[in-house]
Amino acid sequence: MSALHAKHLPILSLEVVGAAHKFASTSGRRSMPDPTRIQRRRERGWRMPAGAVYVGRLSAWGNPWRAEVVDGVGWCCTDTRTGTIDPASTAAEAHSVAVEHYRAWLARHPDLTAEAARAQLRGKPLCCWCPEHLPCHADLLLTIANA
Repeated sequence: MSALHAKHLPILSLEVVGAAHKFASTSGRRSMPDPTRIQRRRERGWRMPAGAVYVGRLSAWGNPWRAEVVDGVGWCCTDTRTGTIDPASTAAEAHSVAVEHYRAWLARHPDLTAEAARAQLRGKPLCCWCPEHLPCHADLLLTIANA
């Protein structure tokens, strides 16, 4: 293959390659992989997998609480609407607090019901900016949508 043609081939992320391996079942029939959370990236050549749904802050399913490091505070959970800051001692704690705030917020928004999550998100991988090793509201949405 020439270098010219190789430059135009899509670069598959490890998530896509790993998901492809889940298609084969023990009976030899093809089945859909379990829905999963995918970390969105700003890398050259990275594309959101087909069928994945973006649930980041700018979407209807976005979490208004952000886990971040704030100068003079350290890790915290910030309400992006009001600027309210909940200090946290670690990144994992800040992400956990953001998910708990989101859980309570969902309960107060009738348009974002479990039925709506199932209709729009069931069986689909969800894409957010949170690192995969930390808690994320997309994990909560996966649980609700696929229950």
